[in-house]
Amino acid sequence: MALSIHVKKSLRSGGRCFELAASFQAKSRSIVLFGPSGSGKTLTLRAVAGLMHPDEGRIELDGRVLYDSAAGLNLPARERGVGLVFQDYALFPHLNVFQNVGFGLRRGLLAGRLD
Repeated sequence: MALSIHVKKSLRSGGRCFELAASFQAKSRSIVLFGPSGSGKTLTLRAVAGLMHPDEGRIELDGRVLYDSAAGLNLPARERGVGLVFQDYALFPHLNVFQNVGFGLRRGLLAGRLD
């Protein structure tokens, strides 16, 4: 797998400003992002998955451009073929464990696909 990321994003909240500037290239089957809490690891992964829109830059995965601000290209998350597992729970509180796990499977079956 080849991943190339060069993105910038400014975030503001409560009078504070956070600047994300991530830039790296990797050619490996496994890629690890590590750093202290608040350093931008999750934001970087959200950008790759298409869940966060960078202000500028480019994201390329295996030769396929997912995002390029200069070209005005921003593939929707559903077209990127990238999965992201969140570190905090994102469960439906009204469903039990079996129903929560089955929810995604049921949605895939109803749509006629299991990607």
